[in-house]
This record gives sequence, C-alpha cells and structure tokens, in this order.
Amino acid sequence: PGDTEGMDFRLVLEARASREVTVTAEARVSETKSNEIATNVTEAQIKNLPQGSRNFLNFAALAPGVRVTDSAENKQVTAAGADGFNTNVFIDGTSYKNDVLNGGVVGQDSSRGNPFPQNAVQEFRVVTQNFKAEYEKSSSAIITAITKSGGNDLHGDGFADYQNKGLVAANVCDEFTNRCAGPARDNFVKPDYTRWQAGASLGGAIIKDKLHFFGSWGY
Repeated sequence: PGDTEGMDFRLVLEARASREVTVTAEARVSETKSNEIATNVTEAQIKNLPQGSRNFLNFAALAPGVRVTDSAENKQVTAAGADGFNTNVFIDGTSYKNDVLNGGVVGQDSSRGNPFPQNAVQEFRVVTQNFKAEYEKSSSAIITAITKSGGNDLHGDGFADYQNKGLVAANVCDEFTNRCAGPARDNFVKPDYTRWQAGASLGGAIIKDKLHFFGSWGY
C-alpha cells in the first residue's frame, strides 16, 4: 500500500555549471488520484515503535479515529465508533474477515488477535473513509497490508525478549496491602511472572532474479 502522487514538471535544456542540490520536503505530499482518507504505517514504524504483543494491528491506532482494544484475549480494531466486526483486514489482497464470530477479523474474537507475524509485514495502510469497491465486508475501516519478500541477497533478522518477576515492579495495590498488613507484611511474596517473546525471519533467492523465498516465525 501507499499513496499515489502526481507531479507535473517540464524539462528545459540549458547549459549550466554542475552543482549539488538538496531537496527537503516540509510537508506530506497530498493524494491527488484518490479520494480515500487513509494513514500509511511504514516499515520503520513497525520495526521501531514499542509495543508489548507483537501484533502489527496495534499500529492501526496511529490512524485518526481508530482504536485497538486493551483486552489481551479479545483484541479488536474499531473505527468511527463502530464495533470491531465492521472492520476488515486484507493481507496481500486476501480478506481475513471472520464470517462466524463477532471479532471482525480472523484471530480477533476470543484470542490475542494476531492474524500474521509482525516481522513478516512490510507495511500497511488504514483506510477510514471513501475506500474503493474492491474492498468488501467493511463499513468502518479497511486495513490492507503487504508482506515482505525475499531477494537475491540472503537476509534475515531475529529477536528475543525475556522478563521475570525480578524485572517487574510490585503492583501498587499489592504494596499498599503489604504496608497495611501489620505483622503479616513479612509474608508478602511477589507473584510469579515469566514472559518470553522470540522470533526470526529469513529471505533470499532460490533462483537468482527469478524465484525468491521468505519465511517468518514468532512466539
């Protein structure tokens, strides 16, 4: 996904001394070939902005009017004040609409809501108004994503994140209860907590310039 911009220019042949020219853009170029109202989420944003669940749909909240629910087991993307089942997600042109449950998109209702590994998503676009007839089964917002692909050069990345209770501060309510417990406060034990997140991706060429591969795994 991405904006389609038009630019009018005229070529003039002149004899001039060569010099270095630096062009700086002060503002985002306006969309001139579509009346869609949309927000693009770039690869740099997906890679660098922090979040806790490795669900690329969380970044849809960067679009005005779009919210992502806080529930870890019922993750939904809502827009324009409508429920989550009014949205739809397309990945490489394939609809991920859930036609059975109320979550809106496959993997949202009663789950952690991650239809695709974050490190496999190249970029995506959140269309909130005036989306085209090519999109279906949505009345509030469309998310259209494209995945990464391999190339002639072998490339990949990996990550790992670990936390346990020694790396997490005690809950404020637990600390208050402990201070007010009198002699029993010495028996307070911080609850066990362990969290692992890990993943990797790898891409490259099977036949140079003709056939490529890309794979992604996340936990």
